[in-house]
Amino acid sequence: MTLVLYAFVVFLAFPFVWLVFTSFKPSGEIIRSGATLLPQEPTIENYRVAAGQERVLQTAMNTLKISIASALLTLAVAT
Repeated sequence: MTLVLYAFVVFLAFPFVWLVFTSFKPSGEIIRSGATLLPQEPTIENYRVAAGQERVLQTAMNTLKISIASALLTLAVAT
């Protein structure tokens, strides 16, 4: 039973692991055929580009505000 549970967790976690590793790949490596899990040339350029865009930071702040409000509302209603 424990082995089945571990396999299920790995199955569920794999897309998130793939997402994180892919975020460190340069765009040329992402679109190249023959996908690999680990980046051959790790870079943080994708994060620099995303952080430089005004809308991304505003969207992240909006998400944080809604998440905090939702958690506080849930705590208030549940107690």
